[in-house]
Amino acid sequence: MLKITLSVLFLFGFINFSYSQLVNIEKERKDQKEGFQGAITFGLISNKTTSSMFQANNTIHLQYIIHKNTFLILNDYSMIKVKIDENNTDLVNKNFQHFRYNYSIVDTNKIVYE
Repeated sequence: MLKITLSVLFLFGFINFSYSQLVNIEKERKDQKEGFQGAITFGLISNKTTSSMFQANNTIHLQYIIHKNTFLILNDYSMIKVKIDENNTDLVNKNFQHFRYNYSIVDTNKIVYE
């Protein structure tokens, strides 16, 4: 009984210190037409006044369907770097990548291997 209690306490303690996010990928799917669908965007901004700022971002949302195979690629990357003076630099860096492969067992796309 002591081992189970310690295991549960350890698990809850670990959960408090871990960070994660939940993402609903199902709403990111496109139409079920064969071929490529989606968009790719890139952006760069550089600005220098009393401080210097550099910003880069990239978004990829592609889906490729061939026969019963579906490939889904999602990417969202954003980075902002602000240099106020020689000793002070702020950085914001957030990103998300996801790849998913599905194989449809039935032509209705209701039963798939993922």
